Amino acid sequence: MKKMIALLLSFTFIFAGCSTTEEKTFPTDEEILEKMTPYLTNAQEQDPALYPSYDDFLKANLGFGEDQVSDAVLYMGAPNQNTTFFLMLTMAEGADLDFITEKLEAKAVSMVETASMGYAQGCTDYKIIQKGEKIFLVMHEDQSSLEEMVQWLESL
Repeated sequence: MKKMIALLLSFTFIFAGCSTTEEKTFPTDEEILEKMTPYLTNAQEQDPALYPSYDDFLKANLGFGEDQVSDAVLYMGAPNQNTTFFLMLTMAEGADLDFITEKLEAKAVSMVETASMGYAQGCTDYKIIQKGEKIFLVMHEDQSSLEEMVQWLESL
């Protein structure tokens, strides 16, 4: 009887150990930027401090304001005449995902049109990725770099 109880307890511990799953934690903004930085060497970070307010920064660069976004990091290759673009934004409480996505799609199409006129060089593919409260819009002058960025961001 004692052997049977010991055997049952052993199986319980073994199966309990096997059934535990390691929960994947979402990386911090700093960890995401650390991973993306090697791809952004030919882009310039857009500084919100250069605008009268954070809301003005958002509206000038994205077409919507703080009612939709609580935080945004933006790198653009356009000042260096390339198509690289990296946006990481955190949606504000009550934000309209469809509205944000529509505006980002329009922004990406505008960048593609700018490149087609010869003002920027490089790949004109782009991807909008939503992960929880985070939304990313990425383009890269180099196709393989874009694919690597997208693959990593989609794996989050």
